[in-house]
Amino acid sequence: MTEVELNINWIAILLVAAGLHGIYLAILLFFRQNSFTNRLVAVIVALMSLRVFDFLGYLTGYNLLHPHMYNISGPFKYFIGPLYFFFVLFSINRKRGFRIIDILHLIIPVYFLINQVPVYFEGAEYKLTRILYIIDPVRERPITELLYGQMYIAQIFAYVVMVHFEIKEATTDKFPLLRLKQFNHAFAVFIGLDFGIKLVAYTGALPGGATEYLLLFTMALLIHWLGYIVIHPAELAQTRANGNGDKYKTSPLTAELLSEYKTRITNYFDSVQPYLDCNLKINDIATSLEIPAHHLSQVMSQEMQTSFNDFVNNYRVKEVKRKLQNPKNRHYKLLSIAYDSGFNNKTSFNRAFKRTTGITPSEYLKSLQ
Repeated sequence: MTEVELNINWIAILLVAAGLHGIYLAILLFFRQNSFTNRLVAVIVALMSLRVFDFLGYLTGYNLLHPHMYNISGPFKYFIGPLYFFFVLFSINRKRGFRIIDILHLIIPVYFLINQVPVYFEGAEYKLTRILYIIDPVRERPITELLYGQMYIAQIFAYVVMVHFEIKEATTDKFPLLRLKQFNHAFAVFIGLDFGIKLVAYTGALPGGATEYLLLFTMALLIHWLGYIVIHPAELAQTRANGNGDKYKTSPLTAELLSEYKTRITNYFDSVQPYLDCNLKINDIATSLEIPAHHLSQVMSQEMQTSFNDFVNNYRVKEVKRKLQNPKNRHYKLLSIAYDSGFNNKTSFNRAFKRTTGITPSEYLKSLQ
């Protein structure tokens, strides 16, 4: 074989830097705040960074010098979609735990990983042959090869669609949801771009290297955007949720008074059950407790990290669960129990129940049987 020269240019150097920064970001996320969602994102960022290095290995010729780097990220790319889906689910509902049924999402990734394991133990000559076949510029590439290579993109697209509907039915906490929605849209654009670039490269309209570099740039942007969502805006979102921004900067409420009001509110809801009134307004609670409505909002935002509507609906969901746990109430329709618990329509009931418990009312009822 002729001597191989690395094809290093300023674009490759930038992408190497982006990949290394992605790995650093993954490490930072993994050990930050001991959060399960952070660790999910850390793995996603690490896998996407590994994809960047994998692509660069082909584009720069590094894989020809080190054949054992062949397809190092190949089977792991199928984990990106499920892990991204789990990240969104657990971000939307912090109380949701990992369930047995969630294992189904890992069947495809594990299948491809098991199939790839023997390849990792193949000799350098075999891997070099595979690399030369992949990068051969003159060989004919059947359309089936293009479609097979995009299977993981189709899988990720399916999860992007699922995430879209999860976000649509999620909590009213708009700041983090807005970030997730924006990223999900960007992810959808990336998927379309990935397939489009591969299709253009397949037709030969543009040089393969140019299209691959464009794809790597978009992947690098996604890596850092996802990290930005979790690391940087996390503090901003928490600040907004806690009410520590300018909104309550001039509030006369002291920490002691905030704590006192919080206790009065929870005691009132536990004993009087005002949430059973489907037309309950914050002004009604303000009148009953003789606390200004804007102070109630501040307490719920700063001390309880919630909104008035979510606070009330959480009590209503607890009431529905309490009634469903009584076998004597099982003959009533779910919607009837929801109305008796303070909800005034089916949509708000289903959305609040799933946001609070992580499952639908019907699924919860089945779990009791």
